[in-house]
Amino acid sequence: MTHPSLITSGHTQLLALIGMPARHSKSPLLHSVAFAALGIDAVYVVHELDTPELSAAFAGIRALGYRGGNLTMPHKTAAMPLMDHVSMVATLMQAINTFTLRDGELWGDNTDGAGMLNALRRRGAQIEDTNIVVLGVGGAARAIWTQAALDGARHIFVINRDIEDRPYLRAAIEQLREHCDTEISLIDSAHHEQVAYACEQSAIIINATSVGMGKMAGISPIHPAVITPQHIVADAVYYPRQTALLQAAHERGAQTVEGLHMLIEQAALCEQLWFGVDMPRDVVEAVLFREEAE
Repeated sequence: MTHPSLITSGHTQLLALIGMPARHSKSPLLHSVAFAALGIDAVYVVHELDTPELSAAFAGIRALGYRGGNLTMPHKTAAMPLMDHVSMVATLMQAINTFTLRDGELWGDNTDGAGMLNALRRRGAQIEDTNIVVLGVGGAARAIWTQAALDGARHIFVINRDIEDRPYLRAAIEQLREHCDTEISLIDSAHHEQVAYACEQSAIIINATSVGMGKMAGISPIHPAVITPQHIVADAVYYPRQTALLQAAHERGAQTVEGLHMLIEQAALCEQLWFGVDMPRDVVEAVLFREEAE
């Protein structure tokens, strides 16, 4: 397919995605499309780095005057001490997924949770005073349930295997309770009756695990029987677009939200931080969804 042509100048601003691996990401295409549509003179590139290289990388970013960028696995937590400022939300999540260079200082933030919740809101979901199931305890999952709690969710059920062997989660929840009144329950995925109860009590089910992609493509993180037509089911996985979970949810009559929508919404928040602009979602969606269909 045809992508936006790249025209640079002596004033072209630099942004980057830093991770390992990272070259598979849709972010460079997404932001390039948005920059072209908005007439922003900027390029977004990928730097694949191991964690020991992060300090030198950010020294280079400061010296070269990058505008900002994103962080993906495995650097979302490791990069935090390299920032001059970290937002309250990112501090609670213990992860940053975006950074901005302002007047020589690095500002770290996290748009993952708000990106998923905004994707849900755009499809009619209500977060405030709602019960939500979040599958997973990794960086994306923690960002989502932390943001949902801050946004006023009534009860969040966090489901993962071996969840009792993760004492840091309880410490994170206690810290979060200082900022909100949301009830948060930890459930081991092996306890099927508790999982079924959590889904029965909730309006929204969000998968924030890697189940459904790569070697686990074709696998759903929960049994389809717990999904009803009253649910909105969202998946953070965006390749494949229609994960086994979303296929099962569609067959069960539930509304679904694809991972590409979360990707777009979290990127839109990044562009607000970097340039103070509103991403042209219709243009970006047209390119991303067309590419995925080809």
